[in-house]
Amino acid sequence: MIWRNRPYTTSPLAVTAALLLLICGCGQVMSHFLARRPSRPGTWTGRLVSVTTRSGDEEYPALALDVESGPRSLSAKDDALALPPDRDVVLLCRGQGIIDPEELPLPIGSRVKVRGTLRGGPPLKLVQRLDDSGGIMAGVRMTTQTRNPSLIIDIGGRAKPEPLRE
Repeated sequence: MIWRNRPYTTSPLAVTAALLLLICGCGQVMSHFLARRPSRPGTWTGRLVSVTTRSGDEEYPALALDVESGPRSLSAKDDALALPPDRDVVLLCRGQGIIDPEELPLPIGSRVKVRGTLRGGPPLKLVQRLDDSGGIMAGVRMTTQTRNPSLIIDIGGRAKPEPLRE
């Protein structure tokens, strides 16, 4: 047989097959977990606020929304992950990544409309860029009293809050 005379050809084939199986298998398994992660699309209005987030001893500024209207929970049936009236400041994120207030041309205090997805989960901060495709992320938490630690509003990659007239 041809393969017996060339043992070096079976190793790359076996490794490639194992990697393809692993990649495809992981995608199949992870899609079930991601699909179960609670989320709720919607539109919110409120005022932009700058908050401080913390990861260990490091502090980072982040953009948040003091919610006036819009969905206040991930599900109509479950209030476990909901915005209580006294803690209605929610981080605005791109995916799970916090947004620096200087990224947007709107001033803090502006009344805005935001379209996105309310999600449960920890927000993240890029703490060290490795290359153009990403870097090292750290989980952060808000340090203000009106924070909601378990919810974020994901506004997507290029979306921006729309200013509203007073």
